[in-house]
Amino acid sequence: MQCLGRHTKEKKNIPELKFSNKPRFGFFLPAQCTNTCNENEEICSQCEKRRQRIPELLEKWKGTMQNQSEQLHGIVTGPIPEWSRLYNSPYYLAKIASGWTIDEETEHKALSGSVNSMQGDKIIGPAGLCPLPLAPCPKKNVKSTKLAQQTPAPKKFVKLTKEAPPEAPPPLRKKPIKFKNELQTPATPKIITSEEAKVVPPPRIIKIREITVDDRVFYLGIEKNSVYDMKFNYIGTYDHISKQIIN
Repeated sequence: MQCLGRHTKEKKNIPELKFSNKPRFGFFLPAQCTNTCNENEEICSQCEKRRQRIPELLEKWKGTMQNQSEQLHGIVTGPIPEWSRLYNSPYYLAKIASGWTIDEETEHKALSGSVNSMQGDKIIGPAGLCPLPLAPCPKKNVKSTKLAQQTPAPKKFVKLTKEAPPEAPPPLRKKPIKFKNELQTPATPKIITSEEAKVVPPPRIIKIREITVDDRVFYLGIEKNSVYDMKFNYIGTYDHISKQIIN
């Protein structure tokens, strides 16, 4: 079976993607180890050697980790370590929470690079919170949207009564005469076609990723830190500092 070790996509310890308002700092993209291992093992022998030296390196660098491209960043089915500088790692999320930003192009590269290089990542589809197979983020169909906007509204038909009175100028009178039993012509109904009834508002798209809190797996909304359970029910908001879910 393929090794479950998580590496950086970059090979020279230089992050490809940078923060917009902190261009001196960047973050790495995740990639799965391409080696094979035994069925009863999670990682290959090379990844195991990297894992064994992590405590020594953390002590040497006082809790930080240098040479990120040479380290094992956990396994692809587990959480990302605290010292890792991968996309969506605790380090990355803490920087975003403190005001660091990335532009739209960088975010698209990060999402595409993560989905194409890792197993278990999730992207969302047009039906809301919906995990899909690994693929680039779906793009809106611009042509169909423009055609829908250019389609003329259906015509409305008014049903006329058979015995409509002819129009004639009123007689000259000093005061208008009111008849008590005067009948009022009812308002003619408007016919709504089936095309008008099919108008559906566009779906709201929410980007999510998996997050583990107290040994439980949830979905985390990337933009507003909203937390959902595995059935996409809203739970609360995730606090990146306390690492707890706030109702």
